[in-house]
Amino acid sequence: GRLKLMTDTLTYDRATNKIHAPGIARVAAAELSLTGTDMTVDMLEKSVVIGSGASMSLHPRTEAPK
Repeated sequence: GRLKLMTDTLTYDRATNKIHAPGIARVAAAELSLTGTDMTVDMLEKSVVIGSGASMSLHPRTEAPK
């Protein structure tokens, strides 16, 4: 799915396909919200590494009533 990254400053390394946000950053997706400091998003591996202050909220999908 799609991710939305919100932060004050970020860099994108085209060679490694990674996004780095050195300060506080928030990632939002359909089923989760993730906040932390010193965040690296690996677009190829579809992974996120947080240096410190990690906080996550899950928003599981609910099935439609039958």
